[in-house]
Order: sequence, then C-alpha cells, then structure tokens
Amino acid sequence: MKKVKIAIVVALTLSLNAFSQENVDVARQIAELKAEFQNKINALTAKLEAQEEKIDKKISESPTDGVKIAFSKGIERLKFKNDIRLRFERRHRYDDGRRDERDRFRYRLRIGAEYKASDDLMFGVRLASGGGGETSTNESANLDKDGIYIDKAYVKYTGLKNSTAIAGKMGNPFNKNKMIFDTDYTPEGIAYVYKQGIFKATAGAFIFGSEDSHYGNDDPNSENEVMYGLQLQIKAMKNLKLGASYYHFNNEVEHASGGNQIGVDMHIAELYADLKVNDNFSLYAKGIQNMALSGSEGSQDSRVDPNDKNDLGYEAGLKFKKGKFKGGYTYRHLESDACWNALNDSDFGDNRKGHIITLAYKVNNNFSIGLTQFFTDEIDTAAGNDERDEQLTQIDAKFKF
Repeated sequence: MKKVKIAIVVALTLSLNAFSQENVDVARQIAELKAEFQNKINALTAKLEAQEEKIDKKISESPTDGVKIAFSKGIERLKFKNDIRLRFERRHRYDDGRRDERDRFRYRLRIGAEYKASDDLMFGVRLASGGGGETSTNESANLDKDGIYIDKAYVKYTGLKNSTAIAGKMGNPFNKNKMIFDTDYTPEGIAYVYKQGIFKATAGAFIFGSEDSHYGNDDPNSENEVMYGLQLQIKAMKNLKLGASYYHFNNEVEHASGGNQIGVDMHIAELYADLKVNDNFSLYAKGIQNMALSGSEGSQDSRVDPNDKNDLGYEAGLKFKKGKFKGGYTYRHLESDACWNALNDSDFGDNRKGHIITLAYKVNNNFSIGLTQFFTDEIDTAAGNDERDEQLTQIDAKFKF
C-alpha cells in the first residue's frame, strides 16, 4: 500500500511539473507574439511618418504654395499711410467798407501705400479727396457725392550711390516754400536727389500740360508747359541749413483765378536759411524773386500799379515744441508777380502781406488737434478800391490710421 501512495505522489509531481513547464512555454510564446506585434506596429508607424514627410515636401514645393509664400513676404513689404482731417473754417473779409463772412465745414481724406519691390526699388500710390485741383485736397460739406482722385503714383529708385530717382506723380522733392508751392501740390514728372555729407542737390522737370490742350491753341508746334527746377543745399554748421533754388517755366504761364500772371514769365530764384537752435526751437527765413521781369517791365496784374514789378516775396518765422504742443509764427510778404498763383499756398494767396500763427496739440500718436490763424492785408489795391483786409481761422482735428 505504501508503494502505491509513493507512486501516486510521484505521478502527481511529474504532472504538475509538466503543467508548469507548459504554462511557461505558453507565456513565452505570448511574450514573443506581443514583441513581434509591437515591432510591426513600430515599423508601420515609421512608414506612415516617412510618407507624411514626403507629402509635406511635395506640398511645400508645389506652385500654389509658392504663390502663398511670395504673397506673405509681399505683405511685409507693403506699408500703408492714411489720414483724415476734419476742419472748421471761418473767413472774414473787409472789402470797400463791407464785411463778408463765410463758414465752411471741410474734410481731407488720404489713403496711401508704398510697396518695396526690392532693396532699391519702391512703388507708391495715394488717393485723396477734393475737387482734383492743383493745391487742395479739401472737400466742403454739401449735398453732393464726393470724388476720390489719384494724388500720387510714382516709382522710386535708390540703386545709385547717394542718389534717389523718382518718376510719376510724386510728393514735392524740393525744400518746401509755401510762397512757391502749396503743401498739397504733387508734381508730375521726374526728379533726382543727391546727398553726400553736408551737401544735397535736387533737380526736377514737371509737366503742367500742353498749351493747345489748356488754352485752345491749335498750333501743332505749341510746346508743353514744363517747369525745370534746381535746388542746392548745404549744412553750414551742425544746425544751420542754407539753400538756393531756381525754377524756370519754359513757357508763359497763365492762370484764370486771381487775375495775375497773364502772359508773365516765371523764372523764380530762391534763397533760404533754417537754423535749429535746439530740439524744440528753430528759426527760418526765405526770399524769392521773379527774375523774368526786367527792370523796364512792370506788372501785368490789373490789381496793382502797372509801373511796379511786384516781383518779390519774403517770409521769416519760428517753430517750437513743448511737450505735446507745437506751434509757430510766420510773417509773409508776397507780391503778385513773384509767384505763379496756381501753385502757391492757396490759403494765403498772393498780393498779400501779414501774419500766420499755428498751434497744435498731440493727443496721442494717431490723433491731434490744431488751430491756424491768418491776419493779412493787400499789398496793392486797384484804383478806386479800398484795401481788402482778411482774417482766416482754421480749426483742425487730424486722425492717422
């Protein structure tokens, strides 16, 4: 009996060992299968990732995406410069003992952009409100729909050393002188600016129109009306600028408004000086003369004495800044034949002398308010008429966006 029990125990032990061994084999097989499956998953994931990289590369090299990339870079080269000015204007005029008064609400809208095609080539365009005249982009309040005009359309090239060349309808490249050019005047033609150290030279040729198209002249040999200008400027000291200019109109200029310059040549010489006393205060003086009028030739303006040439203009003034305030004062004397009244400051006019006071406050970088006040008198008065005095008040609110 004892032998039988021992045999049973031995048999059971062997069976358990076999079962345990079998379980071990099964677990090992499961682990092997799991590892093999994971390896296949990893391999498949790697193939998918490689395929995605190929697809992304093909998309990035496709023509459509290339256009998108170029457009994105082009946006970075495009800059906008826009502004709107709201104005209340009151003009008092004392004429022949009679007081005339006119109030106007006006606005000016300008929308401009510049595109830098390369490091030395730029294109620019600006649209503006107004009636399309030479010296104003103001629009007076009324019931009519208002128009938008091309105020600038130009190409600028800076690839030449120390030089800038401009062609098209551009901002005035010359040092600003309101006795000759209104600040809203944007000439059409070509200009060249050279800067080297303390020296600056500006040359330009600007077209006003053809004689036959503007004045009913059917002569096929009539010339275009062109102004040629040359301006030289130096920095005599660190803060002093001295300049001289000459503007030659190649044909007798005429302008219907104002009554002056009927058949009068315009060969205008200019001298100017600008002294920057410090960062907040500066002084300036300017003088012009129409050299086309000879010593024996008098004025052709019906408003003045025909024995006088009336060919001089001069002004002097100051500018200041204090915190968010800035302002200035100018005394100006501008005779009737010293300038072409189609182009000079339309607010001041010609055959006038007087004072201009300005004051402005900068609310923030995009908004400012300002006041400009003119007190002017006639220089010469037509026979039989009283002297015409005038006061002009302009209150502005300017927004940049």
